Amino acid sequence: MAIVVDGLKLVESKRRLSKEAFFVDTNVVIDFKDPFGRTSIDRTIERRHGEISSIVGYLKSSGIKSLSTVSVILEYYKNIQVGFYKVRTGNEQFQIRDFKRLRDKDIDFMNAWDLQMKMLKRTFTRNFPVYDGSPNPGETVLNFAGGSLDFGDHLLYETVTVSPRNLWCIFSNDSDFYSLPDEIFLLTNNEEIIKSAEKNGKLY
Repeated sequence: MAIVVDGLKLVESKRRLSKEAFFVDTNVVIDFKDPFGRTSIDRTIERRHGEISSIVGYLKSSGIKSLSTVSVILEYYKNIQVGFYKVRTGNEQFQIRDFKRLRDKDIDFMNAWDLQMKMLKRTFTRNFPVYDGSPNPGETVLNFAGGSLDFGDHLLYETVTVSPRNLWCIFSNDSDFYSLPDEIFLLTNNEEIIKSAEKNGKLY
């Protein structure tokens, strides 16, 4: 099991993370940016957004780098694409052909979509730049064999394990990452993961 780091306790205690960087998972980016304003209507999401912002801010101010992977950007892009389409059209079922038609022919839709893409680029260039030592994507895809991680998480994990060991830390609230080997640090603010790690003697 991964070594779990309680992100909020890290901030409160002003402890230093014994890694030079952390890789961010898609769920953290979504809650950090809140692209569709869910914090204004959901207290749970508002709390999560505040906690994640606090953790990311503290680590970056401590000189810890925040990194992402191509797979995280692609998953985040898909989340933006589907969410944007649903909000703009009121259609709960995402239709790729209709999305493309609106993107190419509807001026208001086109301009709003361009703004979303600028914000996406800014999110990753300013907050979570892509790690440049990613493994060969073709080999990674061909070696994917399932297991406890889904495909996107597998690509993130593969990138982490080909990086230097002082970067072996993933910030995620996905409990699937808890099953990773204990060479990996799992930075999280997921209370269930933290409680389980404390019980199993895996809390940092």
